[in-house]
Amino acid sequence: MVHTEQAGSSSWFMTSTESSAHASEYFAKQLRHVLDHETHFVSPQDLENAAFPIYYYEQRLGDCIIIPPRSCHQVVNHGGITIKMSWSRLLVQDLPAALYSELPLYQRVCRRETYAIKSVIRESLKERTIALQSVHQGQQSTTSVPNSHTLAEELQLLVFLHQTTLQEERPLMISTGKMAPFIQIEAEEEPEGLFCDFCGADIFNAFFECQSCIASHDSTETEPSLGEAYCVCPRCYIDGRSCPCERMKPMLLRNPALLRAELDSALRVLDLHFSISDSTAEAVKAPLLKYKSRNIASIFEAGNRLYQRREHQAEKDRMCSVSRKLKNKANHRVLASSVIHCSKCHAATCLTHILEIYRIHAGEALLRDSDDETSTSWHKRHIAASKNAVTTSSSAENITRVAGAAPPDGLFSLAQSAKLFKRCKPLSQDFSLGWYDTLSVRPRRVRRPAGYSGGAYLPALQMPSSSVAEPRPETSVEDHCTHDMKEPQSEDTEQDQLDAELHAMKEERSSSTAGVQQDRGSKRKIAF
Repeated sequence: MVHTEQAGSSSWFMTSTESSAHASEYFAKQLRHVLDHETHFVSPQDLENAAFPIYYYEQRLGDCIIIPPRSCHQVVNHGGITIKMSWSRLLVQDLPAALYSELPLYQRVCRRETYAIKSVIRESLKERTIALQSVHQGQQSTTSVPNSHTLAEELQLLVFLHQTTLQEERPLMISTGKMAPFIQIEAEEEPEGLFCDFCGADIFNAFFECQSCIASHDSTETEPSLGEAYCVCPRCYIDGRSCPCERMKPMLLRNPALLRAELDSALRVLDLHFSISDSTAEAVKAPLLKYKSRNIASIFEAGNRLYQRREHQAEKDRMCSVSRKLKNKANHRVLASSVIHCSKCHAATCLTHILEIYRIHAGEALLRDSDDETSTSWHKRHIAASKNAVTTSSSAENITRVAGAAPPDGLFSLAQSAKLFKRCKPLSQDFSLGWYDTLSVRPRRVRRPAGYSGGAYLPALQMPSSSVAEPRPETSVEDHCTHDMKEPQSEDTEQDQLDAELHAMKEERSSSTAGVQQDRGSKRKIAF
């Protein structure tokens, strides 16, 4: 805190790094809010009821607060105006948690990515490759350079992380050995600043774009340039998220051969380092092996499978025989592109219910179904999943929001994230929701305007504001990195009131022509 008036101070409430998974679970199950949406103010009673430690400190002028990585925190100002100076640090050791844990969670709940983590990993890898290579010029012993082992350790970690990104976004189709169809962006300079119009993730290389749907508000007759058309990241695409017409095409920003060459250069420098260093440097390799994922999901390849299905089965539909597994569900017809058929079981299941029945994400199902024409791979996988179903009551720790944890199995992480985090807030107003999504924003109450005297008037639904909650007397609420949060309200009571008022409105309008009122803020239609 660098300045204050009238002896103002700030109350800080925060969790430890180890409790971040428990905090996410507490918000979702008990408070019925998504922690990463930053729209809920945690009351003192909520803090007291939490089953994990909450740390408190009152900050005064001159005090410096150090926030642990991934700590969930809330700050409340008291008294006069306070001015704080903040400094965010991103270390190489923090990148695994960001890549393996935070980014998948941000993608599911649609929280905008800030630091372009994948690009940071790439640029850090290039910089440390040059630095370590300069150490070995002239083949001198690394024992004379104290920082060489640190450079090698960081570079090896960056290699593992960059390998994960390249494997997730590789255009090579493993089952056929051929390149997947994609459009290569031709630009004099590497494009930057492109993000997913659905979840807000920074697009590193692969994405899906629709030239017919314009993400910007101003439509033009000319062909949209890069970034103006509607684009989504591969993770959103295999979640079923898309533009309104769902005719998106696979795209690449950078040349895959160039990205691979940069990785190979780093590997050669590491081989040189370990070949001429002393025996103690070999110990560097062991602890870093935990960062190598056991099963990295080929997300872009799965997206290409879905793209091919939509191209060849655009107008077809098929019956989902979900009632064979879930007796309380009725069979229903869906687009054929979103159904996986098992020829050995003579049954077809939509991608939504595949996750519910087998706890298998659409990405894995699409890859398994494309392995061969006889569906052998998919048949073995869903039979094994039926026998060894993973319980959904397990903690959110399964998606590794725990400090120091090894990276999760990529395919398992996709399924867990889709099961645990269904509520989302898409960035763009024009979108097609995914198979696992539920809109987080919904109408809270219906009010009639002052002076309303009856007649065929349909009031607009007032959507909840995403702005900071109104301050209490002599108290203001400030959001630093996590929560601008509001006082909790009973959503059940509020929804009951909404349903009752909507029912009354329908009765009043039963004799008049049915109408549709569109809320321009969310583009959701309420039919009566």
